[in-house]
Amino acid sequence: MMLFYSTYILGNNKDTYLFYLPKGMISVEGFCPEPLRGKKTTFTWFNPLTGEYSEPQERTFGEWTGIRKPESITSPITILILELAE
Repeated sequence: MMLFYSTYILGNNKDTYLFYLPKGMISVEGFCPEPLRGKKTTFTWFNPLTGEYSEPQERTFGEWTGIRKPESITSPITILILELAE
């Protein structure tokens, strides 16, 4: 069984949010943090086992996020970093 919602979030309630995806979780889907809604946001994946970051990507989110972990990240755990780009 695969889980699709991340419940582990650390943020400053302004412009930066970290989503922890433990083993078995493959995406972050849920309500976008209010300060990021409707604004250009940068998202980057971080592999804590290798110390590698993905290339940053930009997206403007509405109320809902929907970001799937890239297949290139094979680590059982990963972190998604959302940051306000504006």
